[in-house]
Amino acid sequence: MSRTLTQDVQSAEGRYLTNDELMPLESYAQTYSNRINTYLLIEKYADQLVAMALQQLAQTDQATVQQHGDLCRRDMGDVLRLSARAFLMDDPDDFRNFVLWMQNMVRAVKKEAQSARAYSTLQIIIQKHLPPECARSINAYLQQVIESLRSLA
Repeated sequence: MSRTLTQDVQSAEGRYLTNDELMPLESYAQTYSNRINTYLLIEKYADQLVAMALQQLAQTDQATVQQHGDLCRRDMGDVLRLSARAFLMDDPDDFRNFVLWMQNMVRAVKKEAQSARAYSTLQIIIQKHLPPECARSINAYLQQVIESLRSLA
């Protein structure tokens, strides 16, 4: 559950939550099935999704994939894992902090454009291989990553 929801529940100690305070909790409960399903699919298929994305990327940018494939695999796996966790927990603030950190790391190695292409390719693979609702949910997080990288390029 998101920090905001947790804080709202904790701040209500000794009283009942108001209707306004209950609305985010109700919204979270209504989307829980999709959140858990998406999380479990990413957990199960992250490695394969990343491998397919790198395979597709190698068709147009083989040198980059050959040079940095292992790092790309690790980083893209981490981004997928953190995206799934952020979606499950409904915690976009934590994910934004990660994106800012990642932005600095990618800027340091001057791989902004290549990284943005890699995550765009990953989005396409996810769109093809996950159920539509799950793909939309995770791809929204990946879009944040892509936009942050493109802002640097």
